[in-house]
Amino acid sequence: MDADLNQPEYDIFIKFIILYVSFNGYTFAKYGSSDNNQINKFSEDSTHIAIYNSLNENSEFNTFYNYVNNGNRAQKNCGGVRSCKYDKLYKFNSANKSLHDYMKAIYAVRCNLFHGSKDLDVDNDKLIVTSAYTSFKVFIEKLAQSHDAIETVPCLNS
Repeated sequence: MDADLNQPEYDIFIKFIILYVSFNGYTFAKYGSSDNNQINKFSEDSTHIAIYNSLNENSEFNTFYNYVNNGNRAQKNCGGVRSCKYDKLYKFNSANKSLHDYMKAIYAVRCNLFHGSKDLDVDNDKLIVTSAYTSFKVFIEKLAQSHDAIETVPCLNS
């Protein structure tokens, strides 16, 4: 497929990427090291856990959780670009519903987009990215508010 990134249907893919890159800049500055280490350390931080827990009743935030738990999975693979030891399916643990599970599922969507495993021609791919973006945007807005930085994060004021 020849991608014309000026088409409106690409907006959600691009918005998710911009939002994740902003998040990745935050976690890299705070924790350094690898993506997995950043996610692990981010997910252990009591402030981040409190933000995550405060969103449990937020319907927009729960769009991704609900979509993934209705039998859809955020599959992390590397799209044949490189070998990947994390080729597995992510589904939230309904009993636990932890920040770590959430971040790993968001990271799986990020990997699929960055490494070419999501396609606009596949309805499930569009729905996964849309629900992940909707949820992650709510989370990042709350995180940015906790740092008085809402105006500095791309995609939050659109």
